[in-house]
Amino acid sequence: MPATPNSSAPPDQHARRVRTRKGPDPETTDHLTDRRTPEAGIRQAATEPETRMSSVWQYLTLGLDREIFGINIASVHEILDYRAPAALPHAPPFLVGMIDVRGQSYPVIDLRTKLGLPAIPVTPATRIILLNIALRDRALRVGFVADRVIEVTELDRAEMESAPEVGGRWRSNYIAGIGRKGEAFVVVFNLEALMAGDDPALLEPPLAA
Repeated sequence: MPATPNSSAPPDQHARRVRTRKGPDPETTDHLTDRRTPEAGIRQAATEPETRMSSVWQYLTLGLDREIFGINIASVHEILDYRAPAALPHAPPFLVGMIDVRGQSYPVIDLRTKLGLPAIPVTPATRIILLNIALRDRALRVGFVADRVIEVTELDRAEMESAPEVGGRWRSNYIAGIGRKGEAFVVVFNLEALMAGDDPALLEPPLAA
């Protein structure tokens, strides 16, 4: 479970949309060429028609450990600075608690724990990504804790590769596809499968730091 950062600010100051960082993380974004802020990308996606004639779609990219993951921007509602969720009794380890955002309750999932990665302390870059996930029988509101949010970028679905069934690092049914942005790989989540599955997504131990 992420450690709670020390802060004397009242809770409503943490509910703002995350501010743009002064510069991209050079270790993770050198090959991601779309430099719009995540917030700008979300606002633009909200104004675009849902039906696309192109196979190019927008994704919010986020960093976990040494990996870059992508979430379809259509599922992203808002990005928050980290705040400590209210703990729930008898919750699974990956469910770190609940937060209230303008009267809406969101269960908060630690993506590191959900994926089988070791926990790390919260940092100034830690974010909670609020999502609206369309499941088969209902819509699900949920927050994902990520080490860092990178940007909104475009990936061509027609050029995405399937997750390898054998020899891959991640459980293939949790992955919608693997895209490329320059020389960087972006692992795109299958959000419905990720939320329905109980097994960790990681199939092999994480690399040593």
